[in-house]
This record gives sequence, C-alpha cells and structure tokens, in this order.
Amino acid sequence: MTPDDQISELEEQAYAADRREQQRQAAFLYEQARRLAIDDGQAARAFSIGVRTAECWSNAADHRRALTVLLELLYDIPGTADPWDVYQAKYLNFWYQLYDKENPDLDELTACAEELDGLCTALGQPDSGDIPYRAAELLHEQGRWAEALTQFEIAWSRQPARGPDSGFVASKAAAAALRLARRADAQRWLTHITSDDRPDDARIRAAYVRLAIALYDNNAPAARAALLGVDDAMQGVERPHYSAQLTRMVVAALVLDETFGDPLALSHPAGQRLAEFPESQLSIPWFASFWHSCTMIHQIAGLRYAAGVKPVDDIFYRKPHKLRPRSAAWFHEDLPGRVTAARRACDDATPVAVLLDNSFRCSYRQQEINAMRGRIDEIAAVHNI
Repeated sequence: MTPDDQISELEEQAYAADRREQQRQAAFLYEQARRLAIDDGQAARAFSIGVRTAECWSNAADHRRALTVLLELLYDIPGTADPWDVYQAKYLNFWYQLYDKENPDLDELTACAEELDGLCTALGQPDSGDIPYRAAELLHEQGRWAEALTQFEIAWSRQPARGPDSGFVASKAAAAALRLARRADAQRWLTHITSDDRPDDARIRAAYVRLAIALYDNNAPAARAALLGVDDAMQGVERPHYSAQLTRMVVAALVLDETFGDPLALSHPAGQRLAEFPESQLSIPWFASFWHSCTMIHQIAGLRYAAGVKPVDDIFYRKPHKLRPRSAAWFHEDLPGRVTAARRACDDATPVAVLLDNSFRCSYRQQEINAMRGRIDEIAAVHNI
C-alpha cells in the first residue's frame, strides 16, 4: 500500500468516527494521517488534515492538543494550501478564543471575526452564513438575545455549502428564542434541527432543545421524557462541550421531578449526574460556568425541598416558587445549613461570572446569580435565617 493509500484509508476511518461523534478516535486517526502526509512531503494535504485534527481535538475538549496543532498550522501555512483550509484554520482559532480560552477577550474575538469576514469576501462568499453566525455567537455571549436571534435567523436562511450546519444554527436560534420568552418560535426552530451530514449531532441538539422547552414550561413529565431522549442521543458521544451544557439541563430536569425525593439525598440521580461532569475542564471559564449553574440549581432545589416548597425550574424561572409557612417545612433542622450551602454555591459561581461578564462587557451572568440569591433569601426570610 502506498503512503497515499494509507493516508486516504486513515482519513476515511477518521471521517467515519467523526460522524459517529467519536471525537478522540477521529483525532487520533487524523493525526496519524497528517504525520504520514508530512513525511511524504504533501504539505497542502497535511495542512488540510491538520485542520480536521485540531477540530476533533477541540470537540473532544483536549484543549492542549487542539491548540498545539492549531498553532502549528497558523505558524507555517504552506503556499500551496487550499484557501478554504486556511480559512477553516482561522475559523477554529475564533472558536478556541470564544469557548476554550482561559481569558477570552472581546477585542481579539472581534478582530478575528472581522478578518474571517474579509476572507469570506475574498473567497467569493460575501453572503456566507458564517458572517452573521459569528456575530450571533458574540452577541449571545453578551446576553444580547434579540440581536443574536436576528443574526442566527440570517445565518440559517443563507445555508451556504461551506457555512455552519443549518441544524446547528437552528438549535442556537431556539435557545435564543427561549431566552426571549418566545416559546412558540423555539418550537418551530426545533423542526429545523436536522442534518444529513451529521445526524448524530442533530439528534443531540434536538434533544437538548426539547428538554429546554420542557423546563421552560416547568413540565416535569415532559422533562422526564425529554431526558430519556437526551441520554439516548448521547450514547457513545465524545464531546465534553455537549456534556457540560447538558449536565445543567439534566440536573434541572431531575430536581424538577418530585418522584425522586430530596435532591440532596445521596440516592438522588441529580447528584449522580453532577459527579459525571467533566471536571478536568473546570479551568476553562465557559465550562466552569455550567458547573456552577448546576451546583446552584442543585442546592436551591435541596433548600426548597427542606422548606416544603414545590420544585420549579431555575434556568428560565417562568413559574416562580410559592413560599410556604414555616410549619410546612420537612427538615427544620437542616434549613440553616442548606441556606448556607446555597449561598456558598452562588459565592463560588460569582468569580467565573465576573470574569466572563468583564470579558464580554456585560452583566447578565451576575444578574442571574443575584436572582438565584434572591430566591434563597426569600425562603430564608420565611424561616428567620
């Protein structure tokens, strides 16, 4: 078998693993193919494979390996490289700075986005869906939901061959719609979360949106059913990015379900799901923000249970909890400790929220934590704590 044949075979195996959402396996296979291409003097091909290698390492949340490959690519771009591969390498750098960097910087991200927008035009794609999609992502991280949704809509309408997957954009649009209390719009976007190219990815995103809608509705039975769909879609998937986001939604769904009893009991599945969070990623603020959201939701749910307050969703909080008199409490003696633990969870979440809010020049993350504190204080006041 010639080196060319070996490279092609490894690429085919890696592509298949990637489409099965087995990101680490795909990255290892692409890495082997890339090394063979380098050794065989195929610089342009090695560069192209390297882009896919870095993407898979990033999807697997192996930030060190992803960044190592990406920096190698950007440092030495072959003159024979396909311009679209060069674009994709710089596109990956945008995503690294947005989600995986320990200290994201809005100015750097904006400059990176502007360079990519210019490349789109130079490559004959001035109407690329990538352009509004990047704008939408930055707006989303700033909590500017209405503006983000508008850009997601534009990105989805364009659906260029080399632009973001339409199902991917549809899921983002649905999430933004729920932030704006536009539940019917989110339901409509759900029907557009499909992909012939990445069916597993589309299933995960659709399951995520179904669960988000159930939580928005404060509908425990619907959330229970949606949770089963999430678990089914995530079978065999190697994407900590997905796991981090989904853990928050899963914990919120589990504590909404009264049939499991005390959310802080050792046997409660919410605690078990929290233990599965990819803690190795907690040095990355974007991941850490989901972890802290999980812990706040979990602790407040435990406080409500002890106080005899019915569970409600804390992500969207469309149905505020109904306070009950002191006599309704299940565990009077546990209440002071649970109030303290819930407040501590908010305190622990604040530094990450401040970092991200400062990075993106907004305040919505801190506002959400303050809203959580307010719910804790309401229960504490009833019990003179």
